[in-house]
Amino acid sequence: DAIIIEQDTHTFNANAQLGPWSGLTVYGGAQSEWMSQRGFGDVRLDEGFPPSLPFGGVIPVPVFLDSNLDRASVQEHAGARFTGLPFTVLFVEGRAEQQSIGQTGMRSGTGAEFLRDTDTSGELYEGRVGFTISPWTPVSLTAHYKRRQREWNYDHLADIDELRGTNGYSAFILGRDVDVDEVSAKLSVRPANWIKIGLTYQLLSTDSEHETMPIPVGAFAETPGGRIYAYNSDAHVYSANVAMTPWRRLYLNSTFSWRQSRSWTAHNLSPVVGDYEGAVYSSISSLTYILNNQTDLNASYTFSWADYGQDDAAAGLPLGIMYDWHMVSAGITRRFKKNIATNLQYRFYQYDEENSGGFNNYIAHGVVASLAMTFE
Repeated sequence: DAIIIEQDTHTFNANAQLGPWSGLTVYGGAQSEWMSQRGFGDVRLDEGFPPSLPFGGVIPVPVFLDSNLDRASVQEHAGARFTGLPFTVLFVEGRAEQQSIGQTGMRSGTGAEFLRDTDTSGELYEGRVGFTISPWTPVSLTAHYKRRQREWNYDHLADIDELRGTNGYSAFILGRDVDVDEVSAKLSVRPANWIKIGLTYQLLSTDSEHETMPIPVGAFAETPGGRIYAYNSDAHVYSANVAMTPWRRLYLNSTFSWRQSRSWTAHNLSPVVGDYEGAVYSSISSLTYILNNQTDLNASYTFSWADYGQDDAAAGLPLGIMYDWHMVSAGITRRFKKNIATNLQYRFYQYDEENSGGFNNYIAHGVVASLAMTFE
């Protein structure tokens, strides 16, 4: 019926850059932020089924909700660039953040009472080192390695839920650590003035550990709690891009990417839950022809194909997704004077999802019209 939210934020920032000295430039900065948010309101959490259904009937459940959030954070960053080597730029940079959050939530009124009061503290450390080399003007190579570590600790001062008892989700989680490693390399080549080619490789690896408290499962059993290796994900991404201007009025751009990934989550050695792994192939191609100073013709084609089907029928369910998706568009852009531009575009979509037996398949058509005006 009515929800009121009030928020205040105060931010302080300082930065500095020194150099260059013989090709060396260093920089750094810090930022602090404090945010306070208050929210409350009268709402209705209606229960039951609509009267049109058998045994229907809706029971109105008016309740009062109150939620407060206080957050304070400090961020620091520093880095350096060195250009003293021929055709080469070396760089290193780091970032850190300390954060504390106090959050309370309350529900009162008809039905079960709820109260959650949690203090959270977290730290983030991130470092990146890499280089850019261009021995010839048409060729450049950029590569870097990045490491990120984030830690969260949760202190649950109150956890009351009459529907579930104490230690409900997510109050049984006491801590969470996430580590991310990234390796990236990009090669850019311009063999002629009218064509540019880019090749990119990226490796992403994520690991996560959780710390939980013991949770009662039944009258004589409980999960032990403690630290668990909760999550791991690895992904290899390959992509290629070609941009061409074979004629003065014609622009062509095409990008193709292949992403192969695998995700694993803790499952207590149960064979029912398998790794989620597969590949996604996607491409985006566009064409623009400048008819005259006022008119452009454009067309594009987007394609995506994924195979994440999990053949786990012997131990559990054959889950996952397998699909292919196409989108074709064609349109015209017309400019009037200097401050008015119009665009008219037709789009065609086709989606085929193999794992759902065709239930989610569709073919769609769309027409998009837009008008943009600039006032000076």
